[in-house]
Amino acid sequence: MPRMKRVPSEGYGGSPLGRRSPTDELAEGRAVNGRSGRILVVDDDPIVRVMLEEILAEGGFVVTAVSGAQEALELLGNGHGFAAVVTDLAMPEKTGMDLLRDLRSRRQYELPVVILTGSPTLESAIAAVGDARVRYITKDEAHSALLAALQDMVDDHSAVHRRPSERRQRTAAVAGDEFDEVLGQLWMAFQPIVSWRRRAVFGYEALVRSKHPVVSNPVLLFETAERLDRLQDLGRRIRALIAECMSEAPPEARVFVNLHSTDLNDEELYTRDGGLARHADRIVFEITERASLQCVHNLPVRLRSLRAAGYSIAVDDLGAGYAGLASFGQLDPEVVKLDMSLVRNIERQPRLQRVVRSMLSACAGDSEILVVCEGVETIEERDVLVELGADLLQGYLFARPAPGFTEASF
Repeated sequence: MPRMKRVPSEGYGGSPLGRRSPTDELAEGRAVNGRSGRILVVDDDPIVRVMLEEILAEGGFVVTAVSGAQEALELLGNGHGFAAVVTDLAMPEKTGMDLLRDLRSRRQYELPVVILTGSPTLESAIAAVGDARVRYITKDEAHSALLAALQDMVDDHSAVHRRPSERRQRTAAVAGDEFDEVLGQLWMAFQPIVSWRRRAVFGYEALVRSKHPVVSNPVLLFETAERLDRLQDLGRRIRALIAECMSEAPPEARVFVNLHSTDLNDEELYTRDGGLARHADRIVFEITERASLQCVHNLPVRLRSLRAAGYSIAVDDLGAGYAGLASFGQLDPEVVKLDMSLVRNIERQPRLQRVVRSMLSACAGDSEILVVCEGVETIEERDVLVELGADLLQGYLFARPAPGFTEASF
């Protein structure tokens, strides 16, 4: 079965994919009581500010983001209520080090400060030594290291130290022999990916859902599977459910299937009979850029095997956090999905528009990679993305995830 053909920009050059709104559980985690979970982010780059908001929200923090040190100092007056400051090092006018000095001159010695930089300097490294309330983190490790640092530095009443929700406590009590019951109550929802230029559905993303009263959403589902060392069983169950639905899918539509990096080590994924293999030429495996590929054994060989079977590969969540473009060299994807952080309110952010335009242009050039921009929820976002050259779009503006292969609204 042939590999997905890379269509020139004239057909499917660039495109926005649908924003996934937070689940109730995530929303619950982000609703932090009191002031101790408030973090002030200082960075002159609007893209970075959005990315940091996403990272910190994962830890349950409430974020206020500003573009410079002077604006930050105005907010950090008496009774400011912030639990910590996360600041870029290199900024115009006042640097992150200048901000730190100003705070210490105000005798705000107890306020934790995390300094982020893409290029370490001796001065900033020295400043982080001997002061337990200052941490120095390079941007390539920000996603994991930033939350870990804040956990250590912020007081015990912070968001990351809050008591687990009742639902998470009940989920933690699920035993290994009970997980089969969880697997038996899973079902698949599908959300259309549209070609705006053709006013037609291009494909569908398959999204797992749960009827289980305790393990009731995807976040809890994957957390539980990982804790019980059942990620492989979960991946197999999801793929089997998708395979059962494929006969109902429109024959011309591609189906996007999310893969955890550990799924790539599962030999069942590479079998040529049964399951998704019968539909391989219509299946696009999405591999999230947040998930490490280091655990995958013989990745190039495994990717060649999948493509030889007819599958296509997509890089998911491009632009989330500080993840770089290294996965391009490893995966050589046919499809790229731009993270919702690059789409949200793009009509009001010229810098984001320049970034997205550049990515669309690069992907539609010699490589002819299809681009799907995630998180299209408003007409304004859609119109700006289309003007920038995007075609493939996914989001609540067109359709919400639902059982079966529903039509999209244009």
